Amino acid sequence: MSTQPALPPNPEKDLSELTMAVRAYYLSQGKHPATLDDLVQARCIYVLPTPPPGKKYVIDAKKMEAALVDQ
Repeated sequence: MSTQPALPPNPEKDLSELTMAVRAYYLSQGKHPATLDDLVQARCIYVLPTPPPGKKYVIDAKKMEAALVDQ
């Protein structure tokens, strides 16, 4: 089993990819994901990206996109 080193946070890229995954989840499941972990379980993404220090990624269900917020 090989492990890749964690990539440094890239919020612009990560938010774009997470938003695409949120929308793909909605199209395939017919409902909004409750958590980001749902995206991994549904294989919309393989791993959750690492947010910048002091921040976390969340789902904005109204906009159907990912957002970066303070922890």
